[in-house]
Amino acid sequence: MTNHCHDDATVTGQVPADSPATLGSTDRTDNTHLPRQKWPCGLSVFDVVAEPSLLIIHLQPIVDLLQGEIVGYEALSRFPSCSSISYEELFRAADHSGMSSALEATAVLQARKKIMELPSSNFLSINVTPKALLSSQVRESLDGDLTRIAIELTGQIPEDLLPDVASALTELRSHGAIVALDDTGVDYKGLKTLEALKPEIVKLTRSLVSGIDKDPIKVALVKMVSEVVDDIGGWVLAVGIETQAEITQLIDLNVPLGQGWALGKPKDELAPMSSDLSNYISSTSRSLYNSTNHISLRNIAKRASLSPSLNPTEGIDSSARYVVTVDEEGQPHSLHRRTKDNRWEQFPVSALISPDEESHQVAKRLLQRNEETRLDPALCLGPTGEWDCVIEIPDLFAEIARRLEEIAEKQRHLRH
Repeated sequence: MTNHCHDDATVTGQVPADSPATLGSTDRTDNTHLPRQKWPCGLSVFDVVAEPSLLIIHLQPIVDLLQGEIVGYEALSRFPSCSSISYEELFRAADHSGMSSALEATAVLQARKKIMELPSSNFLSINVTPKALLSSQVRESLDGDLTRIAIELTGQIPEDLLPDVASALTELRSHGAIVALDDTGVDYKGLKTLEALKPEIVKLTRSLVSGIDKDPIKVALVKMVSEVVDDIGGWVLAVGIETQAEITQLIDLNVPLGQGWALGKPKDELAPMSSDLSNYISSTSRSLYNSTNHISLRNIAKRASLSPSLNPTEGIDSSARYVVTVDEEGQPHSLHRRTKDNRWEQFPVSALISPDEESHQVAKRLLQRNEETRLDPALCLGPTGEWDCVIEIPDLFAEIARRLEEIAEKQRHLRH
C-alpha cells in the first residue's frame, strides 16, 4: 500500500451493515465484541462499515515522467471523524473483529465513486489486500465495469494463495480492470509474484526510491526490476518520491511513472499539476533524449523554387525538382514535382508546416488529410520565411522510424 509517513488511513467502498454476510466474514476471530467497541471519538469499526460516508477518499496523482502529466490517481481513505485513530489502528481493529473484508469492501465502493471526477484519460488505483480480494464482500464491491480501474494489491501474497489470486485477477481483467502490484522488491519471492500475476503496473518499494540519486546500488536494482517488468509487458511506478533529485534520477533511468509528495500530495479534490513541475519533468526528459528524440524538419525538407506564374516551367532552372507557384501576395497556389522522365506532377496545397512543429504532430496531421491527398508532399516554411521547402511523406516516416530505433537502443543501454 502506497503511504507517506504523514498519510492517515490509506485504504481504498456500501455494504449492508447488518447483513450476515458482512458481519460474518470468514476472517472473524474470537473478538466478536470489538466491532461495536467505541474509540474516544464515539465511533467503532461497525459504525464505519454501517455508514460509509465516514470514510473520505483523497486522491494522490500518478505522473507520467516523460511528458510531465497526471495520468492517474491512487485512492487513499481518510477517517476525519476519528483523527486520533491511524489507519493501522482502524484496520487492526477490523481484522481482530473479523470485519477487515467488510471494511475493505466499504472503502472500495467509496473509492469507485471518485472515477466520475477524473478526466477520461486518467485511471484510478484502488488498494485491496490479497486475502480480502478472495472474499465475497470485496468481490461484490468490484462488480460491474472496471474500465480505468487499477486493482492495486497491497501486502504480502502467501505463496499458497497465488493461484487463487491470479484467477481472481483474470476475472477482474475481463471486466476492464488492470492490475498494480505494490511494494515490489528484488527478492526471489517478489520476482516470482511478478511472474505469476503479470501486473500491468509494478510499484517499486519505497526503500528503492528513497535517496536513489545518491546510491548506485539502488540504481542498479531499479534497472534490474525495470528489465523484468519490461519482459512481462508492464510499467514501473516509483512511489514515495520526495525530492527533485530523485525525480531527475528516475527520469534518467527511464522509469515511466512516479508518485510521491514531490509530485503531488493526496487531496480531497482534483488539483492541477503545477506548470513549473510539469515543465521541469518534460524538459528534463527532452534533454535526456535530445540527441535521438528530436527530429528537425529542416533536415528532411527539400528546397523548392518559387514561380509567380501558374506555369511551373516558366523561368525556372531546368534542374529544379520542385516548384511552388505563388499568387501576387506570395501565398502558395500549387506544388509541382518533376518526375524521373522529366514530366511535372501537380499537387494541391493541402498542408502547410512550420519547421518548429513536433514531428509526431506533423505526421498525425498529414495522415488526417483526405484519402486523395494523404500521401501528397507538404509545404514547409523555409528559412527566409517563404513556402519554399517540401517534405515528402516517405522521408518523414523513414526519419521517425530511424529515430525510434535510436531511442529504443538508448533505452536498452540505460536498462542494462
